[in-house]
Amino acid sequence: MKSLISLVLIFVMPLGIYSQTNFEKAVKTVLAEFDSSKTLDDMKAVAAKFERIAAAEPEQWLPDYYAAFINCLLAFKTQDKDVMKFHTDYAQKFVEEAMKIAPEESEIYALQGMIYQAVIGIDPMNNGMVYSGKAAGAFETALKFNPANPRPYYLQGLSLMYTPEEYGGGKKAAIGLFSKANDLFVSFVPASDISPNWGKEDCAGQLARCNEN
Repeated sequence: MKSLISLVLIFVMPLGIYSQTNFEKAVKTVLAEFDSSKTLDDMKAVAAKFERIAAAEPEQWLPDYYAAFINCLLAFKTQDKDVMKFHTDYAQKFVEEAMKIAPEESEIYALQGMIYQAVIGIDPMNNGMVYSGKAAGAFETALKFNPANPRPYYLQGLSLMYTPEEYGGGKKAAIGLFSKANDLFVSFVPASDISPNWGKEDCAGQLARCNEN
């Protein structure tokens, strides 16, 4: 019996390693395409590729995460409210799939907060009161699961910086959040080569802007 189990493991384990290696290679390749994307159509094509990887790898949360992330970015890159809603709805679909796979992953909740911020932008007057609280809750959950994650602080800093001063926002109000995020970015080490690792350079730039006289 032991020899039979050993024989099974000899055949099964290499297949698992091979599959994981192929998965990582696929994600790396598409991430490289995302890094070099220059147009909105390029970004849409990359998001579609992550969607296909997610369909092929239903136990992996990263493809859903990146499909949601890119759709969220696309929502921020347009002024067309209908297009914004399309991309935020699509992003929400994928982030919820990612949560099902990895319900205690900090990065997913940080992205959820970012999506809520994009939803606010569709209709600030009507969506602001509801989704600002939802975003804050998502960032709080992200930090509960990983207090060393810089992205919740960075994203909250962005939101606060662009909030009118009469409502408690502005550059001075955002300095503390950007400073905290910047400190965490210095020591942050992603879980793998394909794990989320974005925001550091922009955070440093935003902090410099906030410190300008």
